[in-house]
Amino acid sequence: MRVNAVVVTYNRLDLLKRSIGALLEQTFCLNRIIIVNNASTDGTRDYLKNISKDNRIIVLNLKKNLGGAGGFYHGIKRAYEEDCDYVWIMDDDTIAKDDALEKLIDAADVLKEKQVGFLASNVLWKDDSPCVMNVSRTVSVWNEYIKQGIIEVSHTSFVAMLIPAKVVKDVGLPIKEYYIWGDDGEYSTRILRSGYHGYSVGGSTVHHHMKENIGVDIMTTPKDRIDRFFYFYRNNTVTDKMRGPFLLCRRLLYHGYLMTKILFGRTDHKMTKIKTVVKATISGLFMRVRIRYIM
Repeated sequence: MRVNAVVVTYNRLDLLKRSIGALLEQTFCLNRIIIVNNASTDGTRDYLKNISKDNRIIVLNLKKNLGGAGGFYHGIKRAYEEDCDYVWIMDDDTIAKDDALEKLIDAADVLKEKQVGFLASNVLWKDDSPCVMNVSRTVSVWNEYIKQGIIEVSHTSFVAMLIPAKVVKDVGLPIKEYYIWGDDGEYSTRILRSGYHGYSVGGSTVHHHMKENIGVDIMTTPKDRIDRFFYFYRNNTVTDKMRGPFLLCRRLLYHGYLMTKILFGRTDHKMTKIKTVVKATISGLFMRVRIRYIM
Protein backbone atom coordinates (compact mmCIF):
# COMPACT_ATOMS: atom_id res chain seq x y z
CA MET A 1 0.00 0.00 0.00
CA ARG A 2 1.63 3.21 -1.20
CA VAL A 3 0.54 6.62 0.08
CA ASN A 4 1.84 9.90 -1.29
CA ALA A 5 1.35 13.00 0.86
CA VAL A 6 0.82 16.52 -0.47
CA VAL A 7 1.59 19.64 1.58
CA VAL A 8 0.86 23.12 0.20
CA THR A 9 2.88 25.93 1.77
CA TYR A 10 3.14 29.70 1.65
CA ASN A 11 5.39 31.74 3.96
CA ARG A 12 5.02 29.58 7.07
CA LEU A 13 8.45 27.99 7.23
CA ASP A 14 8.45 27.18 10.95
CA LEU A 15 5.12 25.36 10.71
CA LEU A 16 6.14 23.68 7.47
CA LYS A 17 9.18 22.18 9.18
CA ARG A 18 6.97 20.73 11.91
CA SER A 19 4.44 19.46 9.37
CA ILE A 20 7.08 17.66 7.31
CA GLY A 21 8.73 16.31 10.46
CA ALA A 22 5.41 14.81 11.55
CA LEU A 23 4.96 13.17 8.15
CA LEU A 24 8.42 11.62 8.25
CA GLU A 25 7.63 10.13 11.66
CA GLN A 26 4.37 8.42 10.64
CA THR A 27 4.04 4.82 11.85
CA PHE A 28 2.68 4.00 8.38
CA CYS A 29 5.57 5.04 6.17
CA LEU A 30 4.83 7.38 3.29
CA ASN A 31 6.00 6.57 -0.20
CA ARG A 32 6.52 10.19 -1.28
CA ILE A 33 5.95 13.65 0.21
CA ILE A 34 5.18 16.30 -2.40
CA ILE A 35 5.73 19.85 -1.12
CA VAL A 36 4.07 22.55 -3.22
CA ASN A 37 5.75 25.89 -2.55
CA ASN A 38 3.41 28.74 -3.53
CA ALA A 39 6.25 31.17 -4.30
CA SER A 40 7.15 31.73 -0.64
CA THR A 41 9.52 34.59 0.20
CA ASP A 42 10.58 33.57 3.73
CA GLY A 43 13.43 31.17 2.99
CA THR A 44 11.18 28.20 2.26
CA ARG A 45 12.73 27.59 -1.15
CA ASP A 46 16.25 27.23 0.27
CA TYR A 47 15.03 24.94 3.05
CA LEU A 48 13.20 22.72 0.57
CA LYS A 49 16.25 22.58 -1.69
CA ASN A 50 18.22 21.15 1.21
CA ILE A 51 15.70 18.53 2.36
CA SER A 52 14.90 17.41 -1.19
CA LYS A 53 18.10 15.36 -1.01
CA ASP A 54 15.85 12.82 0.72
CA ASN A 55 14.47 10.77 -2.18
CA ARG A 56 11.07 10.56 -0.49
CA ILE A 57 10.59 14.32 -0.83
CA ILE A 58 9.59 16.00 -4.09
CA VAL A 59 9.46 19.80 -4.27
CA LEU A 60 7.31 21.79 -6.67
CA ASN A 61 8.28 25.47 -6.67
CA LEU A 62 5.46 27.43 -8.31
CA LYS A 63 6.30 30.69 -10.05
CA LYS A 64 3.51 32.57 -8.28
CA ASN A 65 1.10 32.04 -5.42
CA LEU A 66 -1.85 30.07 -6.78
CA GLY A 67 -3.52 29.72 -3.40
CA GLY A 68 -4.52 26.47 -1.78
CA ALA A 69 -6.69 25.47 -4.75
CA GLY A 70 -3.87 25.85 -7.29
CA GLY A 71 -1.39 24.24 -4.94
CA PHE A 72 -3.53 21.17 -4.35
CA TYR A 73 -4.30 20.92 -8.07
CA HIS A 74 -0.59 20.63 -8.89
CA GLY A 75 0.25 18.57 -5.81
CA ILE A 76 -2.45 15.94 -6.27
CA LYS A 77 -1.61 15.66 -9.96
CA ARG A 78 2.06 15.03 -9.18
CA ALA A 79 1.23 12.62 -6.36
CA TYR A 80 -0.90 10.57 -8.72
CA GLU A 81 1.85 10.55 -11.35
CA GLU A 82 4.31 9.23 -8.76
CA ASP A 83 2.25 6.01 -8.60
CA CYS A 84 0.32 5.39 -5.40
CA ASP A 85 -2.82 3.87 -3.96
CA TYR A 86 -3.79 6.92 -1.89
CA VAL A 87 -3.09 10.66 -1.81
CA TRP A 88 -3.03 12.35 1.62
CA ILE A 89 -3.36 16.13 1.47
CA MET A 90 -2.96 18.97 3.98
CA ASP A 91 -1.87 22.57 4.53
CA ASP A 92 1.50 23.52 5.97
CA ASP A 93 -0.04 24.34 9.36
CA THR A 94 -1.32 20.77 9.82
CA ILE A 95 0.63 18.68 12.31
CA ALA A 96 -0.35 15.01 12.16
CA LYS A 97 -0.13 12.71 15.15
CA ASP A 98 2.38 9.94 14.43
CA ASP A 99 -0.31 7.28 13.91
CA ALA A 100 -2.76 9.51 12.01
CA LEU A 101 -2.14 7.86 8.65
CA GLU A 102 -2.07 4.36 10.14
CA LYS A 103 -5.53 4.93 11.62
CA LEU A 104 -6.85 6.10 8.25
CA ILE A 105 -5.48 3.00 6.52
CA ASP A 106 -7.00 0.81 9.25
CA ALA A 107 -10.36 2.48 8.59
CA ALA A 108 -9.99 1.88 4.86
CA ASP A 109 -9.62 -1.82 5.63
CA VAL A 110 -12.79 -1.76 7.77
CA LEU A 111 -14.64 -0.02 4.92
CA LYS A 112 -13.29 -2.23 2.13
CA GLU A 113 -16.79 -3.30 1.10
CA LYS A 114 -17.79 0.34 0.57
CA GLN A 115 -17.06 2.69 -2.31
CA VAL A 116 -14.82 5.00 -0.27
CA GLY A 117 -14.24 8.40 -1.83
CA PHE A 118 -12.28 9.96 0.99
CA LEU A 119 -11.32 9.51 4.63
CA ALA A 120 -10.86 12.52 6.90
CA SER A 121 -8.93 12.85 10.13
CA ASN A 122 -10.31 14.33 13.33
CA VAL A 123 -9.02 17.91 13.15
CA LEU A 124 -8.23 19.61 16.46
CA TRP A 125 -6.92 23.09 17.20
CA LYS A 126 -3.58 23.48 18.91
CA ASP A 127 -5.20 23.35 22.38
CA ASP A 128 -6.92 20.01 21.59
CA SER A 129 -10.37 21.58 21.17
CA PRO A 130 -12.26 20.82 17.92
CA CYS A 131 -11.04 23.02 15.06
CA VAL A 132 -14.26 24.85 14.19
CA MET A 133 -13.39 25.48 10.54
CA ASN A 134 -12.77 21.79 9.86
CA VAL A 135 -15.81 20.15 11.45
CA SER A 136 -17.54 18.07 8.78
CA ARG A 137 -21.30 17.72 8.45
CA THR A 138 -22.66 14.23 8.97
CA VAL A 139 -25.08 12.48 6.62
CA SER A 140 -28.57 11.63 7.91
CA VAL A 141 -27.62 8.04 8.76
CA TRP A 142 -24.05 8.45 9.98
CA ASN A 143 -23.50 5.76 12.59
CA GLU A 144 -23.15 2.48 10.67
CA TYR A 145 -19.51 2.17 11.77
CA ILE A 146 -19.69 4.14 15.01
CA LYS A 147 -18.33 1.20 17.03
CA GLN A 148 -15.13 1.48 14.99
CA GLY A 149 -14.99 5.24 15.54
CA ILE A 150 -15.96 5.99 11.93
CA ILE A 151 -18.82 8.29 10.92
CA GLU A 152 -20.14 9.07 7.46
CA VAL A 153 -19.96 12.73 6.39
CA SER A 154 -21.31 14.86 3.57
CA HIS A 155 -18.15 16.88 2.93
CA THR A 156 -14.71 17.55 4.37
CA SER A 157 -11.79 19.96 4.15
CA PHE A 158 -8.34 19.57 2.65
CA VAL A 159 -6.86 19.35 6.16
CA ALA A 160 -5.67 15.71 6.25
CA MET A 161 -7.96 14.25 3.58
CA LEU A 162 -7.01 10.78 2.28
CA ILE A 163 -8.23 10.06 -1.25
CA PRO A 164 -7.88 6.77 -3.16
CA ALA A 165 -5.89 7.32 -6.37
CA LYS A 166 -8.64 5.68 -8.42
CA VAL A 167 -11.06 8.38 -7.17
CA VAL A 168 -8.70 11.14 -8.33
CA LYS A 169 -8.62 9.47 -11.75
CA ASP A 170 -12.41 9.20 -11.81
CA VAL A 171 -13.54 12.63 -10.59
CA GLY A 172 -10.65 14.82 -11.72
CA LEU A 173 -8.61 17.44 -9.88
CA PRO A 174 -9.60 20.39 -7.67
CA ILE A 175 -10.64 23.55 -9.48
CA LYS A 176 -7.42 25.54 -9.46
CA GLU A 177 -9.09 28.86 -10.36
CA TYR A 178 -10.83 28.95 -6.96
CA TYR A 179 -7.60 30.15 -5.30
CA ILE A 180 -8.78 29.74 -1.67
CA TRP A 181 -11.94 28.76 0.21
CA GLY A 182 -14.65 26.56 -1.21
CA ASP A 183 -12.27 24.41 -3.24
CA ASP A 184 -12.28 21.58 -0.69
CA GLY A 185 -16.06 21.69 -0.26
CA GLU A 186 -16.56 21.51 -4.03
CA TYR A 187 -14.06 18.67 -4.40
CA SER A 188 -15.31 16.50 -1.54
CA THR A 189 -18.95 16.89 -2.55
CA ARG A 190 -18.02 16.22 -6.19
CA ILE A 191 -16.56 12.92 -5.02
CA LEU A 192 -19.77 12.03 -3.18
CA ARG A 193 -21.97 13.09 -6.11
CA SER A 194 -19.98 10.60 -8.21
CA GLY A 195 -21.32 7.71 -6.11
CA TYR A 196 -18.64 7.42 -3.43
CA HIS A 197 -18.92 7.70 0.35
CA GLY A 198 -16.91 9.93 2.69
CA TYR A 199 -15.99 9.17 6.29
CA SER A 200 -14.39 10.86 9.28
CA VAL A 201 -12.09 8.67 11.36
CA GLY A 202 -12.10 9.53 15.05
CA GLY A 203 -8.86 7.72 15.85
CA SER A 204 -6.86 9.66 13.28
CA THR A 205 -5.85 12.97 14.84
CA VAL A 206 -4.20 16.05 13.36
CA HIS A 207 -3.77 19.53 14.81
CA HIS A 208 -4.54 22.57 12.67
CA HIS A 209 -2.39 25.46 13.89
CA MET A 210 -4.58 28.36 12.80
CA LYS A 211 -3.90 31.65 14.59
CA GLU A 212 -7.46 31.66 15.95
CA ASN A 213 -10.00 28.87 16.26
CA ILE A 214 -12.75 30.52 14.23
CA GLY A 215 -15.18 29.26 11.60
CA VAL A 216 -16.42 30.68 8.33
CA ASP A 217 -18.91 33.36 9.38
CA ILE A 218 -18.84 36.81 7.81
CA MET A 219 -20.98 38.19 10.64
CA THR A 220 -18.28 37.64 13.25
CA THR A 221 -15.12 37.80 11.15
CA PRO A 222 -12.58 40.58 11.93
CA LYS A 223 -12.01 43.32 9.39
CA ASP A 224 -8.68 41.93 8.16
CA ARG A 225 -10.36 38.67 7.04
CA ILE A 226 -13.39 40.10 5.22
CA ASP A 227 -11.64 40.02 1.84
CA ARG A 228 -11.32 36.22 2.06
CA PHE A 229 -15.09 35.92 1.91
CA PHE A 230 -15.01 37.22 -1.65
CA TYR A 231 -13.47 33.89 -2.70
CA PHE A 232 -15.83 31.90 -0.48
CA TYR A 233 -19.04 33.36 -1.92
CA ARG A 234 -17.70 33.62 -5.48
CA ASN A 235 -16.55 30.01 -5.52
CA ASN A 236 -19.78 28.69 -4.01
CA THR A 237 -21.73 30.64 -6.63
CA VAL A 238 -19.68 29.04 -9.40
CA THR A 239 -20.11 25.57 -7.87
CA ASP A 240 -23.89 25.92 -7.63
CA LYS A 241 -24.04 27.37 -11.14
CA MET A 242 -22.26 24.27 -12.49
CA ARG A 243 -24.72 22.00 -10.68
CA GLY A 244 -27.87 23.47 -12.16
CA PRO A 245 -30.36 26.37 -12.11
CA PHE A 246 -32.15 25.24 -8.93
CA LEU A 247 -28.99 25.35 -6.82
CA LEU A 248 -27.93 28.63 -8.42
CA CYS A 249 -31.28 30.24 -7.61
CA ARG A 250 -31.04 28.96 -4.06
CA ARG A 251 -27.54 30.42 -3.80
CA LEU A 252 -28.67 33.83 -5.04
CA LEU A 253 -31.58 33.87 -2.60
CA TYR A 254 -29.20 32.99 0.20
CA HIS A 255 -26.85 35.83 -0.73
CA GLY A 256 -29.84 38.20 -0.68
CA TYR A 257 -30.81 36.94 2.75
CA LEU A 258 -27.18 37.25 3.92
CA MET A 259 -26.94 40.89 2.85
CA THR A 260 -30.18 41.66 4.69
CA LYS A 261 -28.83 39.89 7.76
CA ILE A 262 -25.63 41.95 7.59
CA LEU A 263 -27.55 45.20 7.12
CA PHE A 264 -29.91 44.72 10.04
CA GLY A 265 -27.88 42.37 12.22
CA ARG A 266 -25.32 42.98 14.93
CA THR A 267 -22.04 43.14 13.05
CA ASP A 268 -19.30 45.66 12.26
CA HIS A 269 -18.16 46.99 8.86
CA LYS A 270 -21.58 46.42 7.31
CA MET A 271 -20.98 48.17 3.98
CA THR A 272 -17.64 46.45 3.45
CA LYS A 273 -19.25 43.07 4.03
CA ILE A 274 -22.25 43.77 1.79
CA LYS A 275 -19.98 45.03 -1.01
CA THR A 276 -17.92 41.84 -0.66
CA VAL A 277 -21.00 39.63 -1.08
CA VAL A 278 -22.26 41.67 -4.06
CA LYS A 279 -18.87 41.62 -5.79
CA ALA A 280 -18.46 37.89 -5.16
CA THR A 281 -21.93 37.08 -6.50
CA ILE A 282 -21.45 39.05 -9.72
CA SER A 283 -17.98 37.59 -10.24
CA GLY A 284 -19.29 34.06 -9.66
CA LEU A 285 -22.08 34.50 -12.20
CA PHE A 286 -19.60 35.42 -14.93
CA MET A 287 -16.65 33.23 -13.91
CA ARG A 288 -15.96 30.21 -16.11
CA VAL A 289 -14.04 27.19 -14.83
CA ARG A 290 -13.61 23.59 -15.92
CA ILE A 291 -12.79 20.36 -14.21
CA ARG A 292 -9.51 18.89 -15.46
CA TYR A 293 -8.85 15.17 -15.49
CA ILE A 294 -5.65 13.16 -15.34
CA MET A 295 -5.02 11.59 -18.74
